[in-house]
Amino acid sequence: MRVGILGCGHISEQHVRTLEKIPDVELTGVCDLNRSQAATLAERHRISGIYDSTEALLSGARPEVVHILTPPQTHRPLVTQMLEAGCQVLVEKPFAENLQDAVEIARVDGLQAASVSVVHNFLYVPAMQKALDLITEGGLGRIVSAEAYWRVSSLETDQRPDAHCWIETLAGGIFHEVAPHVVYLLRAILGDMDVAWAGYAGAGAQKDELRVQFKAGERLATLTISGNELPIQKYIRIFGTRMSLHVDLGTNVLVRFRSWGKSIPARVLLNFDHAAQLATGTLGNVARALVGRVPHSHPRFVEAYYRSLREGKPPPTNSDDGVAVTRILDGIWSAAERKDDAA
Repeated sequence: MRVGILGCGHISEQHVRTLEKIPDVELTGVCDLNRSQAATLAERHRISGIYDSTEALLSGARPEVVHILTPPQTHRPLVTQMLEAGCQVLVEKPFAENLQDAVEIARVDGLQAASVSVVHNFLYVPAMQKALDLITEGGLGRIVSAEAYWRVSSLETDQRPDAHCWIETLAGGIFHEVAPHVVYLLRAILGDMDVAWAGYAGAGAQKDELRVQFKAGERLATLTISGNELPIQKYIRIFGTRMSLHVDLGTNVLVRFRSWGKSIPARVLLNFDHAAQLATGTLGNVARALVGRVPHSHPRFVEAYYRSLREGKPPPTNSDDGVAVTRILDGIWSAAERKDDAA
């Protein structure tokens, strides 16, 4: 399978390293408007095809699959061009800059034999997969609500010079780069959601806190993205009528909150139960790390994508997922801006 990389910035290294480990994949070309950036990536990984235009990539590398790793402002024209050229497309999140672009990508996708999939890699954290399996099996009973917490550095763009200019022009700024992860995870749990309330906070003009409340039918969800709080964590909590879950996405540990009753001994047992689960999950992660088998979510998603291509099965995500997440994101930015204007 001949593969091309379009966009050689921060995330391209992760994609290339994963592709090198996938059988029957030949990375035939990398492309970036900054040719020297493409050349640096190609030299590091011994890739022969170096291009600075999409036309040259298509004619020279002749890819069957193209990874689009450019800023979201460019996704609509680039995904459209690659689909119309007959290439399968894997695009990084955010799927599109706004809902209008996302809907247009989906429209073109529906007209072509090839298809587009968007990278929603935290769905492939093993602890998250276990949680979704438990939900599907009915282990939690009826899902009542969920909450998501994501700690991100407000200085992230300073650590990624290639992203600084394009992140600042997005409707949600730095949150626009991070929020898709949290939204697609909550959507996987609750289905499509509407934004009930959203608000920014921060010192002066710097907005480094975001809070959102969602409604999904009769169920509720909250989202917190923080640039200040400690410790640094990424987690999802899912509350059901039979059992609740804490999914630590940073450490890949799932803790089941089971009901042991209301007595004092039952409360003590609850703490021991949580401690045992934390210890077991942590020791398992340590053991996997020692043998070099840390289950990073991004490579696992890309591997699943190529497995779906080889087996002729639907990809892990599709353009409908991209549109749904973008609709929710647009709702967040609109609600947060309205609150700011009212203040």
